[in-house]
Amino acid sequence: MLLNGYNVWITVDNEDMHPSPMPEYAARVENDRHTSCYIPSAEGKQFSIHWTDTQRRQTAGYCYIDGSSVGGKVIREPWNSNTVKHDAFQLTSTTSTPFRFSKLELTDDDFYLDNTPTKVQSMGVIEVKIYRVIPGQPRQITDASSLPEMTSKIHERSKKGLVHGVAFGGVRQSYVPSTSVDVQFLDQTPIVFTFRYRPIDVLRADGIIPESSDATASSASSSLSKSNPKSTAPKTSASSSSKGKEKQIPTKRKASPVVIDLSDDEDISSLEERLRRAKARKAAALSKSPPAKKVKREAQSSGIVIDLT
Repeated sequence: MLLNGYNVWITVDNEDMHPSPMPEYAARVENDRHTSCYIPSAEGKQFSIHWTDTQRRQTAGYCYIDGSSVGGKVIREPWNSNTVKHDAFQLTSTTSTPFRFSKLELTDDDFYLDNTPTKVQSMGVIEVKIYRVIPGQPRQITDASSLPEMTSKIHERSKKGLVHGVAFGGVRQSYVPSTSVDVQFLDQTPIVFTFRYRPIDVLRADGIIPESSDATASSASSSLSKSNPKSTAPKTSASSSSKGKEKQIPTKRKASPVVIDLSDDEDISSLEERLRRAKARKAAALSKSPPAKKVKREAQSSGIVIDLT
């Protein structure tokens, strides 16, 4: 997300250990100092928070996860880089523990209903607050920091669509000691970036991730096929309706031989009798007419044409 010259994004570690930016959905500018969006969380995945200042100002960014402060970073002169990455909570100067998405545990214990209502309101949210600052001199971290208390169990009546939370991974060792910097704030109010994380199925169910036009078309087509399959449609439906009646294209029929069923003795006898009478008429006609006269073909009422020649 981009606001007032600051660009903030979140990446998630893939199986090949190459982080990729998480897609942002339903991004909106709440006001001139606050913007928000939704991102799809994945259980067990480690993630990192990144931000950059395109105007190269001295700034301090503070990160909050589920309402708990998890540290931050300072961008200061000289400008080695104007982009920072925050992916773990600093325990000591040389140890830290990474952020990762985890599954929330639901309980019917009323203790959690009475003691975590405020915390639940901040669940499912990663927030970055950026101030313009005058930084002091770096100093060595000497004290160990206590892990913030992250909510891993909530009452089932307080769920409010929440499925995932954030937990910490194992302890990570660094050979380069981290430092701390005291700052003087130049801004009274920060620039705030709010990322609301939910499983991708929840985002789809809530309509935050719209279905693609191709998926919608495929779904509609599938639904139509199930409700009106071609195999069950009557073959005469098109011709029986006055609207949308299919135009019948006339075709020239070829003459085809007449097929006679020889298993029917009655039909055979009838045919033989008709043939006998026809031959008799032909013989009578030949005896009375001159040789040059044409022979007439007689069509019987049954539609069968018998060639007497």
